[in-house]
Amino acid sequence: MSSIRLNKLTLNYIVLSNKSRSFKTTIINNGIQGRIISDNNLYVRALNNITCEFNSGDRVGIIGLNGSGKTTLLKVLSGIYVPSDGNIEIKGSVAPLLDISLGIDGSATGIENIFLRGYYLGLSKKIINSKIDDIVDFSELGSYINMPLSSYSSGMRLRLMFSIATSFNFNILIMDEMILTGDQKFIQKSKKRLDTYLEKSDILFLASHSNEIIKEYCNKAVWLESGEIKYIGDVDSCLKKYQDSIL
Repeated sequence: MSSIRLNKLTLNYIVLSNKSRSFKTTIINNGIQGRIISDNNLYVRALNNITCEFNSGDRVGIIGLNGSGKTTLLKVLSGIYVPSDGNIEIKGSVAPLLDISLGIDGSATGIENIFLRGYYLGLSKKIINSKIDDIVDFSELGSYINMPLSSYSSGMRLRLMFSIATSFNFNILIMDEMILTGDQKFIQKSKKRLDTYLEKSDILFLASHSNEIIKEYCNKAVWLESGEIKYIGDVDSCLKKYQDSIL
């Protein structure tokens, strides 16, 4: 059984010395909603006192305005950011799908990049080898798989990265918007594969600005505002409260 527990989790960004008033003004003007805190340094409190728990079967939509802390929370769940205070307990393997290009090298071949991405995800050579045929077949790259990524079109690169990202099974998936790519035919093919991939996971976290996507893929939702949980509950009630607040 997979689970994630966050207990009074707080994340501060140390931005700059508080003597730099112009930088503080820049932060405000750019609409960052986290609280600004000053002592000897200037901080932005991106997440504040987050407490929640999720278990196998939970499909969690993360909603909120730009700057509310959605991506920051996903990065904490992914282990990219370390909390400033509080703690997080995770049971299960985690796949951060925030940027499926991480670990990719333009000078390496398609095959080499499969290994590079796999190693980035912490997978063994044996597991990566077992998925190569599936990745090559789904990406439709044919003999290009043995050529450097620099020779690929942007569409070919995206097909490879998507194929790699959806080939390895993890208990907990962390996504920032949906990862569908390619022409219309490949997008339809990608959606079927992604749906199957998500169904295999124990827990899904998905941040999105699309209510329809949240309704389609999630059974719970978390509404963030200024780095704090404003509401947590079933998708319909959470979306209603969120929409009512911005009308």
